[in-house]
Amino acid sequence: MSTIAPQSPEEVPDPQPDRTPLGGVLSTVILEGLDAYPQPDSSATPAELVAVTEGVPNRPSEEIDAMPDSPEMQENPNVRVKRVAYGQPGFSEAQRMEYEVFRSEGYTDKDPTDPEKPRLVEYESRDPYSIYNLLEVRKEVTRRDGSKEDVWELRSVLREIHAPALLSDKKKGVVGFKTTDDYEEAGKLFEDWRLHVDSDPRNVIEIGTAATPKKFRHKSLGYGARLYHSSFKNADEMGKKTCIASIDDGLLAYYVNPEKPLFNFVPIGESLLYMGSPTTPVACDIAALPGMLKEKNPAFYDVLVKGKIERLNDM
Repeated sequence: MSTIAPQSPEEVPDPQPDRTPLGGVLSTVILEGLDAYPQPDSSATPAELVAVTEGVPNRPSEEIDAMPDSPEMQENPNVRVKRVAYGQPGFSEAQRMEYEVFRSEGYTDKDPTDPEKPRLVEYESRDPYSIYNLLEVRKEVTRRDGSKEDVWELRSVLREIHAPALLSDKKKGVVGFKTTDDYEEAGKLFEDWRLHVDSDPRNVIEIGTAATPKKFRHKSLGYGARLYHSSFKNADEMGKKTCIASIDDGLLAYYVNPEKPLFNFVPIGESLLYMGSPTTPVACDIAALPGMLKEKNPAFYDVLVKGKIERLNDM
């Protein structure tokens, strides 16, 4: 890895405290309005899954890498966000970073059946239904022969889950969302949790993980904000209505601060120790979020919805 810095990118603080890189750091809001995409089945191939989650039947899976950033995100040519689905180039690299961050924090262990494979075994069944948002920074490196070359270095990842069911049905071989599955199994979901989650799983997105190595957390270039915006922008195009996540209790208090909230989370279950920290399952009414932000935190509205990263300085 080169030690040469990017070409003078503007360094902007990340919109979240340096507490934890883990546990479902929510990074998406979605505007309601698009038709729901066709529901995937549990045997869908990677290419079929991408076609489903992108809402365009028979769309080649390679095209997901070419989805452009918003114009505001393109102002810094040395930072980019791209999205990759299961089986696409970059997916394994994202899995590795996710695993290494969780492992370094002591929140996961090696797979006893395959200890050399860098992956979160807890998410293995959701891999075919996952899309990673990858944040990369362009760096200039010097080859042994003295020539210069630009390379894109992965700095941060965020995993979305697009499951075909709200809860798994093992008898039918149907995979559900990890948050609802885990808290249901623990008996911690509230009886009325379905009132806050759209009944059609095609309208639901889960933010499964967010991971940034420690060496990149203090000079993040607004990494979190860019990943949040990417997930919002693309989920908007999918017509999602509910976002669910499992969020560290400390981060949750920060996110729903009544004076300057970042999200309109509603708990859908009790807090429990979950992958290393007290964590609460939550749901977000996507359609109501932009209006709440406009009223109570317009700076973060500009960041999350419009992609204006410079507005982080006003928060």
